[in-house]
Amino acid sequence: MENEEFLNKYEEWNRQRKGFEVNRAFNSIGSNIFIECGKGSIWVSNASWRISKNGQTLVGSGDLRSDIEFNIQQLVGKKYEKLEFSSQFLDAEFYFSDKIKLKTFFDHRNENQWTLIFPDESDIGVDTHNEEAINRVNSRAKHFTLIETFKKQDINNEGLIVEKIIYDKNDQPTFCFENGEIFYFQPATWRVEKDQKYLVGYLDGDKEYLHSILSQFIGKKMISRGVSFDSMDERCDFKEGFVIKKFTCLKK
Repeated sequence: MENEEFLNKYEEWNRQRKGFEVNRAFNSIGSNIFIECGKGSIWVSNASWRISKNGQTLVGSGDLRSDIEFNIQQLVGKKYEKLEFSSQFLDAEFYFSDKIKLKTFFDHRNENQWTLIFPDESDIGVDTHNEEAINRVNSRAKHFTLIETFKKQDINNEGLIVEKIIYDKNDQPTFCFENGEIFYFQPATWRVEKDQKYLVGYLDGDKEYLHSILSQFIGKKMISRGVSFDSMDERCDFKEGFVIKKFTCLKK
């Protein structure tokens, strides 16, 4: 699908679905969720996600399936308002009435992050299964105004140079800085970028690949840190264009 066609379908979705009530919401396989608005559907599949109300998390993709099945019912009867994007990877933010928001986060290579299914059974979505597909998503993102979700925090970055990386039994990393501070990746999902290009994510690659990417942070200095407006999502910028983004997908 060409970028212009994608943009036209996006505008069609926002125009035609606006004001429709959610008539059904359900959890299928794993953390996949479907939200039906009239005869159209939102399908979030291979992405981390979170549903919040007034900035408070209701449920996320990392929660128990029983909690997911129960809490997504709060969407039923709510009116769809709009879809916006918050990154060059088209992380999606779906807005509903009563200040309910569904937010997605790209944290591993896979075919379908989210999909919009139209009444005529046509669809558009985000495919990020390889570098070529990710580059197509980056190209499409240039046609949209991306919403800023991180507010910079004042930090004293003296000594915030990565000294070593410790891995737990699940191979999840912890950064140890020269000044003794520690940066935990868990319990959030996360991804690593460089110069706005995707390097690796929470569920990507084998052990050797993950370690080879993260080893590039050794000796790098953190130069800024930002926290999202409505959650504890975090963005940390390091020298030489390296960025780590963390995403909360658990109610607790």
